[in-house]
Amino acid sequence: MSDAAKVFMGEVSSKQIPQNIEEAMLDEHWKMVVYDEMKALQENNTWKLPTLLDGKKTVVGCKWVFTMKYKANETVERYKARLVAKGNTIRILLSPAANLD
Repeated sequence: MSDAAKVFMGEVSSKQIPQNIEEAMLDEHWKMVVYDEMKALQENNTWKLPTLLDGKKTVVGCKWVFTMKYKANETVERYKARLVAKGNTIRILLSPAANLD
């Protein structure tokens, strides 16, 4: 492995990518990225809040996914956070709709 590759691997392994939103909220870099993503989702009218049935907490589950993008010189370009819907929940909702036209 080249020296540059070793340095890059050391840089990547020294940075901690959160596994969940609770971990992300403990770090200022990640916290700002999460707030920016939430702001963008609200500005784009990505969703609307439905009235839930009694005893229900969510309609479609979601989770946060965190990554870091690197520049060609192997320094961190930016932190990224995305709120993604859990696909299995969406499929469960669409299947009866498709079957019943």
